[in-house]
Amino acid sequence: MNTSVRIAPSALLMTTVSTEEMRDMVDMSPKPPVEPEYLGDAVYATFDGYQIWLRTADDNRQRIALEPSVYHALRRYAQRIWGERA
Repeated sequence: MNTSVRIAPSALLMTTVSTEEMRDMVDMSPKPPVEPEYLGDAVYATFDGYQIWLRTADDNRQRIALEPSVYHALRRYAQRIWGERA
């Protein structure tokens, strides 16, 4: 069974994080780009050294960039929705 979850961008951007908290959450040292990794349900992820990029396999050329604070907001959202399973 495939399940899709749609998240409004505004739900992801409501969290603010201080610079000090950001440093604690993310290793900001430069890293080389990573090859696309299949996550499932036609979604691929890549990392450019700062942001995680998501794209679909349908070549629609639309991508979503998750900077560290947005990624952590997404994780908190998922934990609220799914609890400890997230």
